[in-house]
Amino acid sequence: MSLDDPYFVYGFVYDVHGELQNGAEIKILDLDENLGIVSDIVTEDGYYQINIQDIVNDGDRIQVQASYNGNININPFVLNINDLFKRVDISLETFLVTDSKSINVDIT
Repeated sequence: MSLDDPYFVYGFVYDVHGELQNGAEIKILDLDENLGIVSDIVTEDGYYQINIQDIVNDGDRIQVQASYNGNININPFVLNINDLFKRVDISLETFLVTDSKSINVDIT
């Protein structure tokens, strides 16, 4: 199932320094229905707008993910069709990934 009318998620993406970030990838998915993922690239002014009408239902938990050059952040929300649209601004964060195979622990 999906919504009868368009439902736009939009907002701005900021880099780790709080500046508008262009070129970031936005992915939006429904955590309850698993009807697919919609994605787009953030414009030059740090803005994105995506219609999620075909992958969601009212009351579903929605996840908005932004990523750029190893920086990532995820903002969830619960969809309420009475709102008609949803603004989700995202500030990217740096995540350090450690290869667990390279960590040696000597417990003696």
